[in-house]
Amino acid sequence: GEKEDEFKAMCKLAHAVPGFFIAEVPVQEYGDKENDDLRERFKLTTDNYPAYFLFNRAHEGGLRYKGAIKADDIAAWLRRQQIKMPSLGTIADLDEVARAFLKGALADEHIARARALAEGQYSTDRKAAMYVKIMEKIKEKGEGYVAAETSRVAKLLEGNLTPQKRSELGDKAKVLDIFASKDEL
Repeated sequence: GEKEDEFKAMCKLAHAVPGFFIAEVPVQEYGDKENDDLRERFKLTTDNYPAYFLFNRAHEGGLRYKGAIKADDIAAWLRRQQIKMPSLGTIADLDEVARAFLKGALADEHIARARALAEGQYSTDRKAAMYVKIMEKIKEKGEGYVAAETSRVAKLLEGNLTPQKRSELGDKAKVLDIFASKDEL
C-alpha cells in the first residue's frame, strides 16, 4: 500500500548514503511468531506497524520515528539526527552546497560552487539552475525571500497550470524547501 511505497522511496534515497543501511524486520503474528521478541522489546503492537527506528552511536537502544509515514518527512527527521539523507526530488550535492551557503553567511564561494555543479555535472537537470538562482535571490533580498517565494509558488500551484509548468513549479518548491529547512542543518 501507500506506506510500503513510502518505504521503497526511502530505500531508493538511502542507498547512496555512506554508512547508512535500511532494513525491514518482519514480525509474524502467527505460527513461529518470528521476531516477536523485537516487538516486545520495543513495546509495539500491530497497530504501531510500520515502526521506524534509528540505531547509531547516539541512539544505540534505538530512536523511534513517530511522524507521518511519508518519505519526505522521514528523510527530514533523519537529517535532524545527523544522517546525510538527501531530500526526495532534489540534488544531494547541491543540497549540501545550499546548507553550506546558509551556514556560511551567504558567501559567494558557495554560489560559485553551485554554479559549477549546475553547469557541469548536473547540466541536464533543470533543478540545478534553480539552486543558483535561489542563492542569488537570497543574497540580494535576504533570507525572507525563501518564505515569500515558497508562498508565491504554492499559490501558483493551486491554479490552473499546464502539466509542464506544474512539474517545474513542483521542482522549484522542493528546492526552496531545502533552503527553508534550516532546522535540519
